[in-house]
Amino acid sequence: KGLENGTHMRMSQIVAEVTGREVVALTGPSHAEEVAIDVPTGLLAACKNQEMAEFVQDAFMADCLRVYTSPDPIGAELGAALKNVIALCAGCCDGMGYGDNTKAALITRGMAEITRLGVAMGAEAETFSGLSCLGDLTVTCMSPRSRNHRAGILIGKGMSAVIDVGCCCFDLGNNNCLLDIVDILVFNNQF
Repeated sequence: KGLENGTHMRMSQIVAEVTGREVVALTGPSHAEEVAIDVPTGLLAACKNQEMAEFVQDAFMADCLRVYTSPDPIGAELGAALKNVIALCAGCCDGMGYGDNTKAALITRGMAEITRLGVAMGAEAETFSGLSCLGDLTVTCMSPRSRNHRAGILIGKGMSAVIDVGCCCFDLGNNNCLLDIVDILVFNNQF
């Protein structure tokens, strides 16, 4: 998930360009370790081609995994990518000792900004209130399993920009999604 540096292309666009095939984006609030042990989970299969979205829905549907479909891959992918910026900030709130009120305001306003940016990039506003954004945003901002949230906590506590979070390294200098968002806002006269 994310945006390609420089082109701002979504991952499905890159795969489609390379393979010449249509792509279904599968997104939503899902920690792999929970899916693996059959914790009930909801996902979104997004593609302009409804038949392909339904094919992926049928392929992944299970007793503990519910898959919904959407004709808006732009919104689904942008929600999944942009929520990470808000999760990093939510972690900073926690690391600085702010309370639930502050984090709730941040998440709510972040959701509004993600929606505005997504609509400016061609997404449908209602997509952002579903699993691929609001659901994913919620789990990523609240879960101790979220790398972005954990990194934000450490930053909020004053740690350096390069942080070892569990088994992976989070480098703010290499968080190109943040830079791409600024480029897009400038390009769309939103900033």
